[in-house]
Order: sequence, then structure tokens, then C-alpha cells
Amino acid sequence: MSAFVLKLLALLSMLFDHTAAVLLSNSALCDPMRAFGRMSFLLYAFLLAEGFRYTRSAKRYATRLAGIGLLSTIPYCFTINQ
Repeated sequence: MSAFVLKLLALLSMLFDHTAAVLLSNSALCDPMRAFGRMSFLLYAFLLAEGFRYTRSAKRYATRLAGIGLLSTIPYCFTINQ
């Protein structure tokens, strides 16, 4: 399986998780969708480690990841944490 396919699977899994958390919190589908969504962390962690392993500059890679992490915190705080 290629990295692109893993990224798509992780994205789909994360979409299920966040959809269940925000829109279906009182539904019977919430728990199964959240359980499927937990797979996204494992896939993203694997892809992060692979990216770090094959990068030319670990410092630039870490800086980009930190920037994306800070940027993604804003919508997370407005949707999940309310």
C-alpha cells in the first residue's frame, strides 16, 4: 500500500471520527464511527515517522509540522472543544 493510499485512509478515518464527535454525539452510530476514527492517529503517526526518516532536513520538517499543528489548533478549538 502506498503512502498516498494510507493518507487517504487516514483522512477518511479522521473524517468519520470528527463527524461523529461534532454531529452525531447522541446517536447510536457515534461509538462505532469514533472507534473507526481512532485508526487515523496510528496511520498519521506512522507516516510522520516515515517522513522524518526520509527527510533531508529534520529541523525544517519539524518546523513545518509545528506550524501546521498550531494552525490546525484554531478550528479544533472552535469545533470540538466548543
